[in-house]
Formats: sequence, structure tokens, C-alpha cells
Amino acid sequence: MENVKVPENKNAPFIKRTINGQEFTVLIHFRAGCREKVQDKVKRMLRSDVQNAELSA
Repeated sequence: MENVKVPENKNAPFIKRTINGQEFTVLIHFRAGCREKVQDKVKRMLRSDVQNAELSA
């Protein structure tokens, strides 16, 4: 069972990792003209994860 989507932009940046013998490729994309910096987005996502974890605990 393999679900593969080929990105339209062949030059899109990506991260490739092998975990327990399985290779994962994650494409990195940001909307053009976005005002949010990468660091701000990561901080926002982490804050959201922490808040969700606290609510479900």
C-alpha cells in the first residue's frame, strides 16, 4: 500500500528521514507573500500542541 503524490514544483524543499526502516519524505512549503516567519509559525504550533495536551490531560 503506497500513496505517493508528486509535487508540482520539482525544486520544493523537503526533509527525508528513515524511521524503523521506513523512509518518510516531508515536503516543506509556505504560501508566497506570507507575513509569518518560520520561527513564529513553529512557536505558534508548539504553543497550540501544549495547550491541546493540557486540555486532554
